[in-house]
Amino acid sequence: NEQIAVLNHQLKDENVRMSHELDVARQLQQIVLPTEEEYAHFKDLDIACAMVSTDVVGGDYYDVIYSPPGGIIAIGDLTGKGLNAGILMMMVHTALRSLSQVEQQDIVRLFKVINRILFDFRMRMEDNQTMTLALFKYAGEGRFVLTGMHENLLRLRPVGALSAAGQEQSEVTPIDFGMYAGLEEDVEHYMELLDFEIAPGETIILYTDGITEARNHEENEFGVDGILD
Repeated sequence: NEQIAVLNHQLKDENVRMSHELDVARQLQQIVLPTEEEYAHFKDLDIACAMVSTDVVGGDYYDVIYSPPGGIIAIGDLTGKGLNAGILMMMVHTALRSLSQVEQQDIVRLFKVINRILFDFRMRMEDNQTMTLALFKYAGEGRFVLTGMHENLLRLRPVGALSAAGQEQSEVTPIDFGMYAGLEEDVEHYMELLDFEIAPGETIILYTDGITEARNHEENEFGVDGILD
């Protein structure tokens, strides 16, 4: 009985510690998110963002950084969860925001610096977390340049009337233009650029696997079809 009492006490302490860690991780996750005021600066884009956290804090990340006439849009997902993922997300957020003030054109260079930060952290802490990360440089008037590696980008083109039934759907595969951030020290030979342009009325959807891998009570995944529907 005495041993059980001691173990119960240790378990309660551990639960309290984990609860505090999750609270800190959630706060970090909310701090790094851009505000609606920030992405409203993109006058020729109508941007909407949302993050819905579950009981377990994941490594989902997005940012919108305005720099006339365009700026940088980023989305990624750390492989880990909890406080460590929150700290790494804050590091990526700080690095990208700082670097974008001095380097607004070369997004491959931005990716390489963030990759090195995550790689060094992984080596120093003997941690196995890596990150999918896609960077979009927006040059204004619908022109984008993409580099990195993340979930497929969904693109909806209006056909005829601007309605869900009148849209042509296509996907762009960012996995072809980069590597997991933090996996290798040098990612230079993996990095490529994709230039593309969207017309008025077109929609681009960026997401993490938190939504596509979400399951209902029948264990069916929401999937890309769920997003498009």
